[in-house]
Order: sequence, then C-alpha cells, then structure tokens
Amino acid sequence: MLIGYTRDGKRIMGTYELIPATALIIGRYEDGELIYDGESRVTWDASETQKEDGQVVFIDEDHEYVLEADVQWRAK
Repeated sequence: MLIGYTRDGKRIMGTYELIPATALIIGRYEDGELIYDGESRVTWDASETQKEDGQVVFIDEDHEYVLEADVQWRAK
C-alpha cells in the first residue's frame, strides 16, 4: 500500500469532496429570513471528488489543499 505525503512531508488525509446536503428549516421570519433547525441531512452517495485543472484535489493533515501532481506516494 502507498501513503500520500506533501512535498513538506505532511500526510494526505483524504480528497476534497462536494457533498450535497439539505439544511433543515423550521420556518421563516416575517422579514423573509429562514429559521434553520440546526441540522443538515447529507447525501453521502452523491459526493463528488473535486478536481482542479484535471487533477484530484487532496487534503493534508493541516487541512490544506494539495493538487495531485504535488503528492508523493510512498510504500507504507
């Protein structure tokens, strides 16, 4: 198995995903502002890995974006 690292040696933790969700509401104020329930329902099966210029966008251990070309893969 290969583990991904940035050029600075930070471990790659995952991919940057766009995940659709429904923010639940309980109503609306008279001025039109929505009143949120404080909960969202996520549709995990519809997540999409994000790409930039055709490259997968990864997230490192500091939650920074790392393009695929900048990831170094090393044997565990």
